[in-house]
Amino acid sequence: VGLAGSPEKCAWLTEELRFDAAINYKTEAVPQALKEHCPDGIDLYFDNTGGDILEAALFRMKEGGTVVCCGVVSQYDTGNPSPGPRGVPGLI
Repeated sequence: VGLAGSPEKCAWLTEELRFDAAINYKTEAVPQALKEHCPDGIDLYFDNTGGDILEAALFRMKEGGTVVCCGVVSQYDTGNPSPGPRGVPGLI
């Protein structure tokens, strides 16, 4: 399952890259969409956005799942750094 910000990019994920599904994070509620598309949880999550999308993915992770973080695009140009994901104790 991939996430993108336009219908064209979502189509590219499913049609060209053969993802099982794509979530448009600009038009869909990401936590609900992840629950729908990943009912058994997420094995591997590659994150370059941080923020609310990372938080939604963290709470859908399978026990022993892997998260790879390479950036925090959601925090660029905000002027205020994020304090980190909320609810971290819920991950333990």
